[in-house]
Amino acid sequence: FLARVSVNGIDVCIYSFTLAASYFLVSQPKVPFWLFFLPLLFTSFNAVGWGYLISMVVPRRHAAFITAITMSFVHALFPPLALEEVLTGGFVEFLVSCLIPNRWAMQMNFDTAF
Repeated sequence: FLARVSVNGIDVCIYSFTLAASYFLVSQPKVPFWLFFLPLLFTSFNAVGWGYLISMVVPRRHAAFITAITMSFVHALFPPLALEEVLTGGFVEFLVSCLIPNRWAMQMNFDTAF
């Protein structure tokens, strides 16, 4: 199990770097690369954690499908731009920051605005 998680962590880093680098090269923003890479990396690790959690709860053959449905449901309930109303501090912000992958994607919206 630990070997699989370690290899998956390296895999997530490589995929995140590839996606962020290709987006960065195509869009040519005026901000440094790490402003795109770090939020994408945090979002990826949060989504991987959700996938591991769901795969422990449901049967293995249904895990990918249920994870996709769960993430779609969470994204529909908390779209990234609507999270600004929830992120006012306190326990609710802590809960949202820990549980919702869209929270980590919000930095992309703020970074591209400048």
